[in-house]
Amino acid sequence: MKDFTCIHFPLLAIVLIFFCLLPFLVHQSHSRITLQHENAIAETRQLFQHTIDLRHAIASFSYETAFNIPRIQQLLWEHSRGERLAEAVRRELASEAQSIYRSLQRMGFDHLYFHDRDGTVVLRMHAPHAFGDNQQHSRAMIAAMVEKPVALSGFEGGQMTTGLRFLFPLFHQGVHVGSVEVASSSASLSREFSATLSSASYHFLVPRAAVKARVSASDFRRNYGESLMCPEFVIESALTSPDERGQLADLERALAKQRSFDCSVLMGPEPGATVLRWQEHNYQVLALPVRDFADTTIAHLVVYRKAPVIGQIKRSFWLAFTGLGVVTTLAVIFVILRIHHRLTLEQQLQQKIVLEEQREQQARDLESKNRTLERAQDELVQKTIELERSNYYKSEFLANMSHELRTPLNSILLLSSLLMRSEAEFRPEEVEKFKVIHICGKELLTMIDEVLDFSRLESGRVELHLEPLHTSFLVDFLRSKYHYEASEKGLELVVEDQWQGSMITDSKRLLQILQNLIVNGLKFTRAGHVSLRIQPSGRADLPLSFTVCDTGIGIEQAKRQVIFEAFTQADGSISREFKGTGLGLAISRNLAVLLGGTLTLQSSEMGKGSCFELLLPQESTLPD
Repeated sequence: MKDFTCIHFPLLAIVLIFFCLLPFLVHQSHSRITLQHENAIAETRQLFQHTIDLRHAIASFSYETAFNIPRIQQLLWEHSRGERLAEAVRRELASEAQSIYRSLQRMGFDHLYFHDRDGTVVLRMHAPHAFGDNQQHSRAMIAAMVEKPVALSGFEGGQMTTGLRFLFPLFHQGVHVGSVEVASSSASLSREFSATLSSASYHFLVPRAAVKARVSASDFRRNYGESLMCPEFVIESALTSPDERGQLADLERALAKQRSFDCSVLMGPEPGATVLRWQEHNYQVLALPVRDFADTTIAHLVVYRKAPVIGQIKRSFWLAFTGLGVVTTLAVIFVILRIHHRLTLEQQLQQKIVLEEQREQQARDLESKNRTLERAQDELVQKTIELERSNYYKSEFLANMSHELRTPLNSILLLSSLLMRSEAEFRPEEVEKFKVIHICGKELLTMIDEVLDFSRLESGRVELHLEPLHTSFLVDFLRSKYHYEASEKGLELVVEDQWQGSMITDSKRLLQILQNLIVNGLKFTRAGHVSLRIQPSGRADLPLSFTVCDTGIGIEQAKRQVIFEAFTQADGSISREFKGTGLGLAISRNLAVLLGGTLTLQSSEMGKGSCFELLLPQESTLPD
């Protein structure tokens, strides 16, 4: 009995340890594979979502700048009312959209539609001769747009393939007149995925029943293929070349033969993943659900990507398993030879295993953190590049649009000015109308100049021209320019110069700041006065103080932090009553900083007016 206890019991204990560690090794291997799946799904989903977000941004920008414009709204309005021939409307609509459609094609958008408010196709830019079909009953997005005209986006099956669609409503004078739709086909998305991650193969699996219900038999045979791994799905074969389809068929066939494969689990409502061993390579098979605008799964994006790490994990498992078997055998031999030393050896072995597990865990944690940090850095760099590109395009667009608007506007101003001078040839009421045209034109030209100045300031393209300037020039210029306007409103204009000296600055930009402040004071003051005082500030770095005060409506305490932001006024009702773009103070503050100074709201009280103070150095310097 003693011999049995000393020999057989330790042997049984060693065998028991072996079979206890084996499930641990299996679990560890499975956990690492699961982690690889999660990382691969996250990476693919991030790429997928980034592609969708990027295309949504492009589509929204195109809608705001090129489609949601009065001319296209007017054309759809005329089409809906039957005021003009439909063919003439389509020709003009195609002409208006041709340039932006070419740009959208270069950015991966294949289709551009215009629908009327009942869901009938007015124009297909990608198929101009196909129009007049009503899609309200065949497409859920169109039906939703007809019922409630709001912007919609998502994947949706069409008459041929599945695509990513962006649908925007169009209104004319507040009335819904139709919609515009831009779409990227699955083929376009697949090409973009392949260009980004060339080591993987992609295809879209769509439920067979849904495809059969909306696609003709000929289009089904041409654009879809059988799925060998999931018979209830079909493959959008238009996405792949014949060689790629052959390879995908081999991969599907190999996956279907695996005993552990379950199509319903992989193709579920949540992302799924499994491992495939084919031609001496390990593959990760990922299935990401593709959802429509109503968040319903309509297809799956299936990705086959080589995963050498999976092979390494499996090899590590078998090496650990073999090592464990060797250690167990040696332990048994050692127990037979020296039973008394076995306990010490087991303790050392256990300690070694624990340390190895801790080191492996630390290494995995460090590697995971490094990957997360690298991804975050890459995303930050990409976002920075996209932001810089967006700012550049915006500045270029504003500059070009300002130039294009200025030319006809100057002609309008010149013509209205000539007509006003010809009073003898027109009735008084006609001359008054010419004056209104001239005044509105000047206001519009001022707004265009403000937008252009703001664009230049944002892009850093404003250059300073520094020169000596005496404050007496400012006093005489501003007093003579705004005295008449103040008198017309029954206001007193006070301009005082307590400095009476010279300074070196950009006179044009300084005058622009002071004129913005005085014009604001005159605009928002109904009674009292507007004053400008030039005086020493008492500061060594910014010795000159320009203080503009008025007895106007004042600024609420809650709004004082935002009045210097672009396109912002103290109250929404102000822009309706006093007009303006809300750029004056934003431009003035940026110019003040450019001149080396500051512009602040000194004081303000509702109903009693406001005071703004501009502090400048006596000698401005050019920025670096």
